[in-house]
Amino acid sequence: YQVACIMGDTIQQIRDRCEGRRVLLFASSVEHSQALTETLTELGYRTAHIDGKTPAAERAQTLADLGAGHLDVVSNYGCLCEGLDVPAIGAIVVARSTQSEALWRQMVGRGLRPYDGKTDCIVIDQGGNAHRHGHPLAGRLWSLDGRAKRETDAATCRTCPACLAIYEPAPACPRCGVAHVPDERKGPRELKRTELRLVVPGPDGKPKPIRPAPEGWRDRQ
Repeated sequence: YQVACIMGDTIQQIRDRCEGRRVLLFASSVEHSQALTETLTELGYRTAHIDGKTPAAERAQTLADLGAGHLDVVSNYGCLCEGLDVPAIGAIVVARSTQSEALWRQMVGRGLRPYDGKTDCIVIDQGGNAHRHGHPLAGRLWSLDGRAKRETDAATCRTCPACLAIYEPAPACPRCGVAHVPDERKGPRELKRTELRLVVPGPDGKPKPIRPAPEGWRDRQ
């Protein structure tokens, strides 16, 4: 059911936002990529799937067909993140999450190559990666000592509640103009009817309640 929901949302996003664009799709597994390819093909899209077992000649032909406009969507898992140069790509769909900022930037970067008549690239982030690693167009300073400077940490991005655009902090959404409304400050959390138990480390290292409780110790509500 969860996979079906993710697939359905991905398909709908492509239909709503990527019309007329050549799309590169990053799936969360080989099976996910194959299922998305099958569904898109049934809907009339010219679609192909690539993974690590795809023969080199077939992969090269698929990418050439995407660049030439003979394919609408190429879906893949874990093999088109770098070394790919198809400037005609106009939309990147990241239907997965990653803890790697480098991988996030590499995936988005596949759609940022200049091309005749190309003025922008749509990035659909379904894994919360922009919030985790920063907006892909945000400027970053890098240090050669292997540690990012504190002042260059990725800024928190905002998601517009009206059009779902992800943007760097600003008074209003740059796409539709809806003003940002700060979340209400939450007060301290009050716990009620919480049972306290005296615990010790169990054989697996996890807390284990002592029963019966030693004299002088009382559970409280």
